[in-house]
Amino acid sequence: MAIIHCKTPKELPGKEERKLLISLQESACLGSCPVFDLICYSDGTIAFLGKKNTAIAETTDTLTTEEFEKLMVLSSMPGIDTISAESSDKIVDAPVIRLKVVKSDTMMEIARQGIEPPVFTLIRNTLEELAVRRGWLKIDHNVSSGTKEAIIELYDETEMAEIINRYVDKNLQVIKRISPSQLYFVISLDATGDEDELLHLLNEDPGIKAAQWNHKLSKRDP
Repeated sequence: MAIIHCKTPKELPGKEERKLLISLQESACLGSCPVFDLICYSDGTIAFLGKKNTAIAETTDTLTTEEFEKLMVLSSMPGIDTISAESSDKIVDAPVIRLKVVKSDTMMEIARQGIEPPVFTLIRNTLEELAVRRGWLKIDHNVSSGTKEAIIELYDETEMAEIINRYVDKNLQVIKRISPSQLYFVISLDATGDEDELLHLLNEDPGIKAAQWNHKLSKRDP
């Protein structure tokens, strides 16, 4: 079951008249599913309300610049407003996941239970990781052991949302921007299979100027 409708977002009270940017709400299941609300605002505030099976009840924090920029990219991804209505109906033991995403000054509300489209899952996992990183949630997304980091250079920064969407099946994640003056980014993605072929695909991507694996240096034993 997927429910999508649009409306103009309401301005929320605050020093800078902050507005909702993106939010996640997860309901209960028959097991130990965490029940919570997580809200990210346009002023960089992140608010968490834990209702059941969470590490904390209520708190707020400030998003880092990298986290905020990543959310901006996710909120502009194509396909969010055209998510298929196909899903598993009459699922007794599955939480209802609700996303609110502001895109082009329009708020989209999407409710999902059961099977999720890749873009929906990507946004959900990204928001959950914000809470996990702060110790508010304990969720294991079973990250593949084949996950690798790569450094890519873009032709245009606005292409990032399209690139993420093209590699959503590889769970492409933007880790950080290396240089403030140049379009170099560190990304991670599932490289299970032919790594050479994947790197070739990245280099052939119309939005990517160049790509290479990120070879991390390790300290030598004394």
